[in-house]
Amino acid sequence: VRATEGTVLDRIPPRQAVRRNAPLELPHIMLLADDPENKLIGPLAKCSQLLYDCDLMEGGGHVKGFLLTKAQQEAVQKALAELAQAPVLFAVGDGNHSLASAKAHYEEEKAKGLASAQLSRYALVEVVNLYDDALEFEPIHRVLFDIDPADVMKELKNYYPETDTGQGEGHVIRYACAGIEGYLTVPDPQAQLEVGTLQRFLDDYIAKKGCRIDYIHGEDAVRSLAKEEGNAGFLLPPMDKFRLFPAVASDGALPRKTFSMGEAVEKRYYIEARSLI
Repeated sequence: VRATEGTVLDRIPPRQAVRRNAPLELPHIMLLADDPENKLIGPLAKCSQLLYDCDLMEGGGHVKGFLLTKAQQEAVQKALAELAQAPVLFAVGDGNHSLASAKAHYEEEKAKGLASAQLSRYALVEVVNLYDDALEFEPIHRVLFDIDPADVMKELKNYYPETDTGQGEGHVIRYACAGIEGYLTVPDPQAQLEVGTLQRFLDDYIAKKGCRIDYIHGEDAVRSLAKEEGNAGFLLPPMDKFRLFPAVASDGALPRKTFSMGEAVEKRYYIEARSLI
């Protein structure tokens, strides 16, 4: 199981404290499986024992839940064993900090020799096939505040000396400031993804200049913010979800806010729960 983004360590203790005292686990953890032949979830479509069937509030659609038979559970275990032959079995699509907090809680209880460690060594997650047509990756853009846009562009070109103006071969970075949009191309990038090339520069620039960054969904919102004096926006291309596993295998954890899975309206429901006591 591999994280897709680096965890911020100071975000772990508050989550761990919640988990330590919680009677129920209501997770926000989605594990993506690299399963192009749909061996894991495909055969489960014929489940017959219905557990729940209801509408979701606020236009969220409809959900059904089924109980797996013993034979289906065994089939899942077999499929997982086959998929585990790959370098990466699961990539955390969402909930990197939640899973890290669950692991920290288990390590704490194990170190104390608590009997409850036998329960806390597990975390409840949602497994989704990366190849599922319903799974869409959306880009998350960047906006810098309290900066001189001309200085940002100059520093970016200094950071990557081979940077070309316009769109070329390599990682193309689209920017917007003062109502103007343009492109820069970084040839022969070291990172697998455009966001990796951009974020590496932005992290160093922010550390040097002390400016502020925000992560924005939607190009129109970026353009609106980038029109304001002292701001600059960077518009990232949609991420091909099939580049995820190779990128994680090559680069390790990706930059924070690399992608979003689906729209916000689709990500506010906690369906399954597990007892922690």
